[in-house]
Amino acid sequence: MRVTIKSTDQQFQAISDQLQTNLSVRLQNAGDVGNPEPYDLLSSPGCAELLALDSYPQDFTVLGFAFKDSKDPAGQYPLRRILACTESNACISAGCDLSAGDVGQQVAVDLTAMSQIAKITTYYCQTASIDSKDTKRYGKRLVAFVISYLPAIQGNPQTDQLVAAPVGLFETAKNNVTQQLPLLDSIKREVDLYNQRNANSYQIFSQVNDTGLKLLVTAGQDTIRRTIVNLAYNQFTGKSRTYINNVSIISAIPKTAEVANLFQGLKEIRFDIPFVKNPLTFDTNLSLERSASDTAGSVTIYQNSSMHSFKIPSYKIAGVVDIGSMYSYSRGTTTTDQKQSSETEGYKNTIGFTVPANSYVVRGYPQTQKYDVATVIGLIYTDNGDPKFEISVPSGTPCVVATNDNALAAAILGFI
Repeated sequence: MRVTIKSTDQQFQAISDQLQTNLSVRLQNAGDVGNPEPYDLLSSPGCAELLALDSYPQDFTVLGFAFKDSKDPAGQYPLRRILACTESNACISAGCDLSAGDVGQQVAVDLTAMSQIAKITTYYCQTASIDSKDTKRYGKRLVAFVISYLPAIQGNPQTDQLVAAPVGLFETAKNNVTQQLPLLDSIKREVDLYNQRNANSYQIFSQVNDTGLKLLVTAGQDTIRRTIVNLAYNQFTGKSRTYINNVSIISAIPKTAEVANLFQGLKEIRFDIPFVKNPLTFDTNLSLERSASDTAGSVTIYQNSSMHSFKIPSYKIAGVVDIGSMYSYSRGTTTTDQKQSSETEGYKNTIGFTVPANSYVVRGYPQTQKYDVATVIGLIYTDNGDPKFEISVPSGTPCVVATNDNALAAAILGFI
């Protein structure tokens, strides 16, 4: 069903104001960010854990990395602990505890000093043994990485920051840097020497992520700082200790101003609604089964001309995000209905209610069994034009009670 409300209609201003208000409130509840993006140090393994477990995003400005304080069997000092702190020094950490006794001082990375991360060169060590037990026990250990970035102060040259233990071959490489021998070249020389000496035991490899991450983004006449909302990481256990072998910076751009701009010069609001007048002339009873792991759906806004989009994320009522919700960009899973059923067994509840004869129902009711549908709201800025922006609003209900089509459109706004 399509419902178009024009600026000349009496209901237009109320609908427009309510839509803007609901979007703004939902965005604030999501921490004023949309469509979080990961920036992995390594392409694999996938980052299965989150540093901040609450669904409300943080704004981290300083990251800390602590490496093993003593040599491992390869003579290296792998990453064992990560830390993220906000501007007000509220910090969250993961990995081994500082009281473990073999963890060095945190190496700080100040994100506010950077305008753009040009690339991250990550170094990891693994055994050269073909024995599967040795390979599994030692794993692939992250031993250092270099952040190549453009400073926030314009005009300053690109800078390379080494993040590694303050001892060992990477510190040696740092101390040997000259104008003729930059940091990355100095590290390569030390790594080549190490690999020659340890050809039959351990080897160090590097991987480059040069996709780039702009921390200062130009939006019109304004410059917006990208928000670091969370960190994801992967942790494994060696013979006796835990190590972190991949980290993903999860960032997002604040979107509050963008929502306000959507309603400047608006002429029409078009609702493409997946509900129709109930074809039945009598009330029906419906029983729905829901699991405790359900979450609210994400509201998505996208621009047709450039396919630019951002999402107002969903979040669990308990306030704790799980892998598979708003921050799960490092892995994907596919499950069968049977497996899904077994995972949620014991946590299901049944809801029974009446579908009135005079209500609007999901198209295909009562034959259809899927009610997770979305209404697309188009924002039009010219008379009888096409939508420039479209907002996808999931509802997840089989029916909506409304007196007429315009009242149905207004009711849809409540699902934002």
